[in-house]
Amino acid sequence: MKVFKDYANYYDLFYENKDYAKEVDYINRIIKENNSGAKKILDLGCGTGRHLLHFAKYGYNMYGVDQSKTMLSIAKKNCQIDKNSNIKLINGDIRNIELSQKFDVVISLFHVLSYQITNSDLSSTFDVVKKCLSLNGLFIFDCWYGPAVLNLKPLVRVSRFSSNGKRIIRITEPFTNYSTNIVEVNYQILIIDDKTKKTEEINEKHKMRYFFIPEIELFSGEDFKIILVEEFLTGKKPGLDTWGVCFVLKRIK
Repeated sequence: MKVFKDYANYYDLFYENKDYAKEVDYINRIIKENNSGAKKILDLGCGTGRHLLHFAKYGYNMYGVDQSKTMLSIAKKNCQIDKNSNIKLINGDIRNIELSQKFDVVISLFHVLSYQITNSDLSSTFDVVKKCLSLNGLFIFDCWYGPAVLNLKPLVRVSRFSSNGKRIIRITEPFTNYSTNIVEVNYQILIIDDKTKKTEEINEKHKMRYFFIPEIELFSGEDFKIILVEEFLTGKKPGLDTWGVCFVLKRIK
């Protein structure tokens, strides 16, 4: 089962209330405080391009990478690529993509790093970031925070949406493997056509890894220095109720 194969078509609907502008404003402040001269940003796992569009409004030259061609197709429309010359989209795997350019900042938002579930995946991703990032450049990402996952525990959720004469029900059923630090998130999506009364069903399995600060210190190695760890958006110190944590790393070698 391929992650985001069919889910991608409903991605923006599922996250229609996500405040991308607020998130980009938050990340932009971090960039200005730590690398004020940054002009070029690489977004690893750019999805449908919502973050790219808002970053471009700040004047950054944006490059978005995603493995899903469906996501990139939607991103092309969302970003109005024909009108925005400072946004470029690239199809590729963030674990092994080779780019000839250097970037001032590399970002990977909305828990993209949590999809790197093996040690090999994570090491390869950090290798890609090192190759792409200029010396003293920033690597900014958010991920699931281990202490909070263990404390709060993922729950079954049911969400309902409507769009274009269809009712969509998304059932999220998580299973936590405490020996591997991975949560297997099973999505069952039911699409009911109000006119024809026909029902379509989509099932996808997303494996998400939760991280602890010492893990990130280990995998980032001697090439990076962690300069900030805080709750995403709020800036609070991470705690047992902090599901999403923002890491800011500087490339020092």
